[in-house]
Amino acid sequence: MTGTFLQESGIREWTEERRLFGDDHPITFERFLDITGDKDFVELVDGMLVEKMAAQLDHEWSIAWLNRVLGVICSKHGLGIVIGSRTAVEITEFGGRLPDILFVRESRREIVQERAVYGAPDLVIEFRSPGDRPSDMIALEADYRQTGVTEIAFVDRQNGVITLFRKRNGAHETSAITPGGFAFEALPQIRLQAEWLLTNTRPEVYDLITEILNAIIGTP
Repeated sequence: MTGTFLQESGIREWTEERRLFGDDHPITFERFLDITGDKDFVELVDGMLVEKMAAQLDHEWSIAWLNRVLGVICSKHGLGIVIGSRTAVEITEFGGRLPDILFVRESRREIVQERAVYGAPDLVIEFRSPGDRPSDMIALEADYRQTGVTEIAFVDRQNGVITLFRKRNGAHETSAITPGGFAFEALPQIRLQAEWLLTNTRPEVYDLITEILNAIIGTP
């Protein structure tokens, strides 16, 4: 971790498989926001700072591509706000996550504040990296469920599947998306192909945005 906030805060490193940073007492979410900066790619898990694994380059391209597509369309039609991985979401008093992509409907925009998102996003998208342990993904899913995220998507490029968790009557139903067309329930106006997220074959951003915007305009 290289951020100057952490260097000056008295936080010390704990050595495990991933780098952990702790204090004499659990770190609160508000302190987490105070002591971390843009260069500190860490999350707050059970009062500890846990280094978030950097995505591989092809993952980064996929995340950036999807972020641009969703962001432009949502902005153009006032659907809501799309944010990337440097914005923290409060999970609990002692927990905070940095989703790869999150979406909040325009009607709930007030939960997106200057320092963080205080409330459950309508959609969270995470791209799984080869270095992610199963326990990491289970803990991540549990945190998002706990905070009440309506729709959670895990994109697993290595195994060629998108796993969706969608809230139904207080519980989350699970479905698996393999190559083919689909849409996130939070954004039904935006039709995508699963292979665009699972491989490096995808349309140009401008061409796809134009196609989707034209389809939205033509929808009764």
